[in-house]
Amino acid sequence: MAEKVAARSFAKGFLAELHSSVVDNLRDAGFFYDPLEAEVSNTFLPWLLEEMDGTLEKQRIARELADQLVAAAGMRHAVAAAEASKLKAEIEAAKAKAEEEAAAAAAAAAAAADPSLALDAKIEAIFTAADADGSGSLVKSEVKAKLVEDPEMQALLEAAGLVPAGAEPPTWFIVATLDEDGDGKITLEELKAALKPPPAEEAAAEEPPAEGA
Repeated sequence: MAEKVAARSFAKGFLAELHSSVVDNLRDAGFFYDPLEAEVSNTFLPWLLEEMDGTLEKQRIARELADQLVAAAGMRHAVAAAEASKLKAEIEAAKAKAEEEAAAAAAAAAAAADPSLALDAKIEAIFTAADADGSGSLVKSEVKAKLVEDPEMQALLEAAGLVPAGAEPPTWFIVATLDEDGDGKITLEELKAALKPPPAEEAAAEEPPAEGA
């Protein structure tokens, strides 16, 4: 009896271990599985990963296209800004040129209407060219460098009756003649006053010649 009980206990334990081992081996071999788990692992998850990869790729392409569009828009904006700046500069230059031409035309018209204005402009140009240091007055060295050897200045001196025609006066003579206040310098106003034609000559030039003269 005792042997039967022991044999039964041994057989029961052996079969339990064998059953567990066989079941584990069969499960590992794929004979026992959950259909839902298998479908999720073998079908759903691979599909989900593939869809995610496709979505991420589309997003990457969309970002690249957006970056390209932004860069192209920035380039077009820069080109448009450069063209606008260039056009503005051209318009301003044309406007300035038109204003200069209008001012020159007005000055020419005024000079034609009043010859003294043309004479003043000529004297100012000569004075500015002679005033090398920009002091607003001419010293002896500047007079010698510009006024004495300037044919246009020589003509103005002759027209004003300050020197005989064809004469070449020395520097000291010109300074003494043009320097009204005697400070050794010649200002623009002194030069203008000295080079004005004598009133008698101006009146004679305006009067028509007498008949039979």
